[in-house]
Amino acid sequence: MIRVDLVASPGAGAAQQPPAVLSAQGLTFRHHARSAAALDGVTVALHTGELVALVGPNGAGKSTLLKLLAGVLVPSAGELALRGRPFEAWPAAERARGISYLPQDSRLLWDYTSDDLLEFGALRGGHRGWWQPPLAPSPELVRDFDLAPLLGRVVNRLSGGERARVLLAAAVVGAPAVLLADEPLAALDVNHQLALMQRLRTLRARCAVLVAMHDLNLAARHADRLLLMQHGRVVMDGPATQVLASPLLDAVFGVRFERRTHRGALTLHAEPAGYGTSSAAQACASQSA
Repeated sequence: MIRVDLVASPGAGAAQQPPAVLSAQGLTFRHHARSAAALDGVTVALHTGELVALVGPNGAGKSTLLKLLAGVLVPSAGELALRGRPFEAWPAAERARGISYLPQDSRLLWDYTSDDLLEFGALRGGHRGWWQPPLAPSPELVRDFDLAPLLGRVVNRLSGGERARVLLAAAVVGAPAVLLADEPLAALDVNHQLALMQRLRTLRARCAVLVAMHDLNLAARHADRLLLMQHGRVVMDGPATQVLASPLLDAVFGVRFERRTHRGALTLHAEPAGYGTSSAAQACASQSA
């Protein structure tokens, strides 16, 4: 297994990081008691003001980690805390108000309208009671997510980009402390991918944001921090530029990245590496030990 120390902490002159809004210590998860660990000893801390990208190959454990952080799955071992308070000490409804989760598969089984989803989000946030008549979305929410042409429309009949806007707006209308999104960029065209990433960057001022994604160039452009996963472990955690510049990234993905910088922006181009992922990653890990 690959083990890489977390990136060095900032120097003494750097501003002290605020307490974590959501934290995990030593998370392990097995689908069955005797099965191999899908997640193995993961430690993560999320802070307001950061957009954190969760990256890694297929099967690395990204979706499993998000489900554990959201409380959808229960860890086999390890501890989870929201605002410094253990998960088990929170009433389920209160904890759900603090953590908003956008799963990878967000298909709806019924023909809800965008207004319905926004109302559900407001109810989940505890700002309204189920007995109260529905209210129109706030002008700020409509403006921030460009919802005006989408109000009253059936969500299942919207385009991918329109649907993504509605789902994200519904996820944050209740003012959660944490937003967890599992591949929200999937099936979106380039224009809508850029718009969604910009919205996530704006949201990080209000809550901690963790998003699983595959596009490393979008991560380089928009993320403040990267968590790199492989085989159910976080093998590197640090500023986006530092993780993307590391040879460990090449080893984990089993490719050779050509890195270019244009106008201060890092761009990665992948080519077949011609070497085994495991051996190369172990070499990188031994060098950093």
